[in-house]
Amino acid sequence: MYRRFATVTGLLTLALLLSTTLFAAAPTAAAAPKGAKTKTDAPKVAISAVTGEAALNADKDFGYYIWYDGTHFQLRTTDRGNGPSPSEYTGTITVHGTHHTPGTVTDVHLLKAEADDSAVASGDKLDVRFKTYNGIDGVSFTANDAKSVTFSLYRDGHLVSADHIYLGAGQTVAPGNPFRVYVGK
Repeated sequence: MYRRFATVTGLLTLALLLSTTLFAAAPTAAAAPKGAKTKTDAPKVAISAVTGEAALNADKDFGYYIWYDGTHFQLRTTDRGNGPSPSEYTGTITVHGTHHTPGTVTDVHLLKAEADDSAVASGDKLDVRFKTYNGIDGVSFTANDAKSVTFSLYRDGHLVSADHIYLGAGQTVAPGNPFRVYVGK
């Protein structure tokens, strides 16, 4: 009886040691790369900086143009087509609500839509994808109950440099990417 007890106790101890060692070495959920900005520490800009329609310039090398028209946020991409194929512009826009009300994305409208362009809203997120070549693509959307809106923007799978993101009528360069627009609610 003692021998069976010792064997079971030994096996349980071994199992405990192995599981502790294995789980201690296992990585936890994916974390943002060191130094990466999160949605809460993304550079901030006031809604006044993005107010007014941007003068689009499709002859620029490439870029994102973002503005707020008083009702909807507008996002456009331009690419003069100087590469061998279209550029793929992708991004996620997140609407942050107030303490009591979650933000939501509604009234999504693609502009100059082509077969390979999309804008999919789900709750507080809007995922966009455009193939832009020698022209302009874009989307219009409403950020309901928004305290702020975060933009994370990419071109051909790489985070776009902020100096290719133009805000509002003054075409102010974005303070970073991602960046967060404070609506003021």
